[in-house]
Amino acid sequence: MNVAMARDQGRINADSSECCQYLSWDSRHFGLRIGRVTNARLTESSIEEISQWTRDNAIDCLYFLADPDPATLRLAMEAGFRFVDIRTTLEVSLDEPPPERTFDVRLARREDVNNLRRIAGRSHHGSRFYSDGNFAQQLCDELYRIWIERSCLDSGFASEVLVVERQAHVLGYVTYRLSSTLAEIGLVGIDQDFRGQGLGKLLLGAAVRRMQERGAETARVITQGTNVPALRLYQRFGTISGVLVIPRRVAERFCCNSPWLQKSILPLPDNNPSRYPSTGLSRLAVNSPSFKKRLRTGTFPVTGHLQNVARLY
Repeated sequence: MNVAMARDQGRINADSSECCQYLSWDSRHFGLRIGRVTNARLTESSIEEISQWTRDNAIDCLYFLADPDPATLRLAMEAGFRFVDIRTTLEVSLDEPPPERTFDVRLARREDVNNLRRIAGRSHHGSRFYSDGNFAQQLCDELYRIWIERSCLDSGFASEVLVVERQAHVLGYVTYRLSSTLAEIGLVGIDQDFRGQGLGKLLLGAAVRRMQERGAETARVITQGTNVPALRLYQRFGTISGVLVIPRRVAERFCCNSPWLQKSILPLPDNNPSRYPSTGLSRLAVNSPSFKKRLRTGTFPVTGHLQNVARLY
């Protein structure tokens, strides 16, 4: 079984069983029979049940989103799961005054879709589908083209899509979904010929203003821990900050080939250990200025093996 990563999105059509789900949309798109483990922890008995389900359903690829549990890591590795990436959840309380309006950002229109599809097909190469290595790149490209198109045309995918334009040319987009007082950022993409010009920061600022105007109190974004450009974008934005907490054994095993991750692993402070979910952990700093803020450990599961996400306020 290959481990990949799953993220709850409206695009996924899942047929459920007790231990796993068959993902119809993913299977049709990639031409593979793809499933997802429904539980975030594993036991000896659940491994047997999962293995039987994969055989009965001729599964080619199984996604697994893991909770921080040492026994789960051991069982997953013994069962043949392969680590793909680290899912990082960043969250911020929207209690600051909204950013100033900018006339470079507006709501997407139907006539923008073709241009947004072009940008999307080249903007998300740091995602889990590309890092998996078992999905054809052209199909990964098309997945994000479909995602941005449906975000523009279907309110079930995104509450709003904002675009940034210069001289009547659309150069980037951000999508978000609003549920009560929580706004979740879905996609952020910038035309590759116009990156490094602050357009991502401009889009995020405009998106936060729209979220606040519509009653959002909290903004959340999920990205991969190895997606350095995305993490840098949120860091430059200055308000969306986070800390990824991972066990040192996992960090040493899976981060050894990433100089950026190696440099980012810091020991936990000795004071107030009750703030952290377990002992023997290392801390991956996503945004170092955030350490000035109060740290409170959350319970969000993250992709891969044995990770927790800490929320900053």
